[in-house]
Amino acid sequence: MSAVAGTNEPVLTFLQMESAEQFRPAAGGPEVEVELIDGADVKRLTLAVGRDFRWPSQQWDEDRWGAYLADPAFRHWAGVSGGNAVGILSVNVGSPPQAEIDSFGVLPELIGQGMGGAFLSASLRMIWAFPASRVWLHTSSDDHPHALQNYLARGFRPFARSTGAVPGLTENEGSR
Repeated sequence: MSAVAGTNEPVLTFLQMESAEQFRPAAGGPEVEVELIDGADVKRLTLAVGRDFRWPSQQWDEDRWGAYLADPAFRHWAGVSGGNAVGILSVNVGSPPQAEIDSFGVLPELIGQGMGGAFLSASLRMIWAFPASRVWLHTSSDDHPHALQNYLARGFRPFARSTGAVPGLTENEGSR
């Protein structure tokens, strides 16, 4: 889905899984594990993954980064394959038993190699083990074209769509 015709406003698609039984792991592909990270690693991976997709975090100043990294509601993991970081997963766990995937993506140089499906599968296995009763996220038409298809293939289902920024958040407060 692309931006709204005649505007630069992205289309946001909100997706959810309401039970672990809806999860469909990627078949085959590389082995990816999730490893807890913090601080500079979160910032480095978030900036690298979101650079080409207009993630709001690309514009954050040091104060905004400090507040985000210090927020106890968020946990951050790197996807790791062959000993190397392949992407970022940030989850808002501040409203249990719901878990919001705040940021997810693979490094640009790894797109098209099956990392996204493998990393999302490893991430969802971990999130459902929290335990969670609902996992949700939003993706933007500014995100990589494979993002929405990956979420749908893993079992997420759309529950809302909107245009523009995430409702209720200013550009500098939005996720990612």
